Amino acid sequence: MVSPAGGLPEPVLPGKPPAAAPTIHVTIGRVVIRAVPPTPPGPSPEKPRVQPAVMTLDDYLKRRKAGGHA
Repeated sequence: MVSPAGGLPEPVLPGKPPAAAPTIHVTIGRVVIRAVPPTPPGPSPEKPRVQPAVMTLDDYLKRRKAGGHA
């Protein structure tokens, strides 16, 4: 054991058990946890729309008559 006065160990006498260390109790009050909402995704860049190949009825009929695949 260490003496608080001089910092020297206390002598242990025969027949006397060493003093027990003091019990320290620690309590924690309230713990607050806050969630941070995720940032909303920004506007996505617009992709250019691909226009489907447009074929007129006359073009289709010409291809069909010629034997081409459309």
